[in-house]
Amino acid sequence: MNYDDHPDMSAVCVGLQELTGSVTPISPDTNWPMTQFVVDFFYTTEEMAKILKVDPSTLRRWRLLEIPKGPKATCISERTWRYYHADFVEWMNERRNAVGAA
Repeated sequence: MNYDDHPDMSAVCVGLQELTGSVTPISPDTNWPMTQFVVDFFYTTEEMAKILKVDPSTLRRWRLLEIPKGPKATCISERTWRYYHADFVEWMNERRNAVGAA
């Protein structure tokens, strides 16, 4: 596969080249199914708290509940959490549908 001909891969490669100065695409084994690499926006706990107009400690508390509340959080390292934009939008749409159905 020529990565320059694939619009998604060429955009990712251009972005990587701007960051690193060079790009070496990985050529998967021919038996591997091609999967699409998706780059998504993410928010820190503090950024998500500002968006939701809650204290960051509220988000931290929601993550610790047996059944977590709030948007889905992804643990990046022991003390680092990120909220992906797509998960946030999905959570907001679920809440809107739940409120509208009530």
